[in-house]
Amino acid sequence: MTPPRVTTSLAAAAALATALAPSMLPRPAIVEGILLALALVVAFAVSAVARRVVTTTPPQGLRFAVAVVALAVVTISAARAVRWHNGLRSAMEMPAAGAAHWLVAAATAGAVTALALGAARAATSLVRRWGAVRAVAVAAATSVVVAIVGAPTAVSANPANAAAAEAASTYVALAEAPTASTRASLAVDELERSGALERSAIVVAVPTGSGWIDAAALAGIRQRFGGDVAVVATQYTDTPSWYSFLTQRDSAEKSARAVLDAVAARLRLLPVASRPSLHVYGQSLGALGGARAVASSPYRADVCSAVWVGPPPGTPLSSGTVLANGSDPVPVWSADLLVRPPDAAATTHDAPAPQWIPVVSFVQTTVDLLVSLNVPAGHGHRYDERQGTAMAECRRDALPSQQSDVVQSAGAAIGPRATSYAAPTR
Repeated sequence: MTPPRVTTSLAAAAALATALAPSMLPRPAIVEGILLALALVVAFAVSAVARRVVTTTPPQGLRFAVAVVALAVVTISAARAVRWHNGLRSAMEMPAAGAAHWLVAAATAGAVTALALGAARAATSLVRRWGAVRAVAVAAATSVVVAIVGAPTAVSANPANAAAAEAASTYVALAEAPTASTRASLAVDELERSGALERSAIVVAVPTGSGWIDAAALAGIRQRFGGDVAVVATQYTDTPSWYSFLTQRDSAEKSARAVLDAVAARLRLLPVASRPSLHVYGQSLGALGGARAVASSPYRADVCSAVWVGPPPGTPLSSGTVLANGSDPVPVWSADLLVRPPDAAATTHDAPAPQWIPVVSFVQTTVDLLVSLNVPAGHGHRYDERQGTAMAECRRDALPSQQSDVVQSAGAAIGPRATSYAAPTR
């Protein structure tokens, strides 16, 4: 049997070791398999390019020795991956992954790799037959059709989001008004119409990128204020959260700022003695938008407390209380992971944490984003009712006087400096 080329062995070993490196979260078998397949495809592509650069043919003995070493590296990496994966599952009180899990992963990797290589060969044949321009045009047209057919359903049609919106006192959907300011005006009008301004507290909840508000947070907010609370939120996007995170950060801040300013301005018209305390809550992209809105708002001194849950990098954490699981990839994911360790100072340990490895950690954390909700509350990007109960007590004497235009320093009214928190496991 002829051993594989040296470049193929080296590239495959490096790619598979990267795919099998420790992750922050346990993954479904199919996700593991797809990642392994992508690693193999990249390895074959690198090997193909290397063969064009290195034209000398090494002796069979060297090829065999390199193949044996590569196989040993992959075997050790796989054994460590199994142990690490089940260690995460144990810490998160999930059942261990048995042999079936890894068989499915291996089968998925093989099938996806075969399909990818087959598609690559077909593309090469197409280019040779039709020319590069026509082949690219066909590929682009096919991609557009696939994107249209597989486009995400609007959040307003998602039952889970509808349920969360119903639980809030006031929820203005994206389709109800064309701009952030008009949606904020509608929200304030509804608060006044429903009598919510007579409650003891109002919470401005900034949804995630998909427009979702965590039902556990709403339950915690009701518990925190004994039900005497109104929650107001406006939707700013209707795309998947990961896409919104990449493209709609400004929309999150603009929407949060519009609602916060509109609500605070209306509350200032009420006597201080009967004025509801004002709180802000945001999760994921909502935390980023909400925290930036509080930091930049002229009404920031009116905010009694703020809670930021699973905040992405760049969130001004000093403006509120931080709740971040150590196994949540959202607070640490950024391009900086390619070259430096993450800043996890605001997170709380809840599971074994992988050691940072240049490039490798970025790849692993990126994949973790896709499965960050596939774990029990208290791990990954899932949190429980203490998202709401963590809100601080309000200092009534720190509130601005009626119709006052004086803006106090943020530190006097926001509450305690950022603290870390992890919800308990189930």
